Amino acid sequence: MWAPSFLSVLHDLWRFFWRIDDSSSARLPVLNTRAVAVARPAPSRPLITLDTQRQSVVQLNTGTLYTDESIETILIRNQLKSYDEHLVQSGNLNLIEWLLYKIHLQNKSIALLALRMSPLGLWHQTVKGLPDVKVGIEPATSALMEWFDESRESQVGLIERVSPDNTITLRTISSVPSGTYTEYTFTEQVWKNFGPVFTRFRS
Repeated sequence: MWAPSFLSVLHDLWRFFWRIDDSSSARLPVLNTRAVAVARPAPSRPLITLDTQRQSVVQLNTGTLYTDESIETILIRNQLKSYDEHLVQSGNLNLIEWLLYKIHLQNKSIALLALRMSPLGLWHQTVKGLPDVKVGIEPATSALMEWFDESRESQVGLIERVSPDNTITLRTISSVPSGTYTEYTFTEQVWKNFGPVFTRFRS
């Protein structure tokens, strides 16, 4: 009579024993996984920051034609677009785009749209009297030089340098062929005959 009861107890003990073992083995991988996660943290990635405040200055080479596919033209137009998309034109890089870009680098308070709407040769009238702007008849490095030729066509460029003898080097974007970055050198006697006006955009 005790044999069935004894067997039943053994059976219960057997089932109890294996239930503990199953649960232990089930929990073991979880504990190991947590231990591995703590022991081997994910490697940190290097922090990459972008300086969005800096703008690279686009440099042009004299005698080079800048088309709408030139990287320099694209960079200049992208910066003009960030100011106002109406400043950008199509085709080869033109004189107005280049002048607006260069003037903005010198003085960011200048209203580029106002210059864009003013006729070339008379930009000095648009900005005269503004803070840090000086209009006069003496050349200076980076100044805008405006004059009218014998046929009353406006001529505009930026002064690259002024020599001790007052010889000036002028850079501009020519219209023939369109988009060519061009450099001219004028002695004092020559440029004075033009009767130009010089505008400095920074004091």
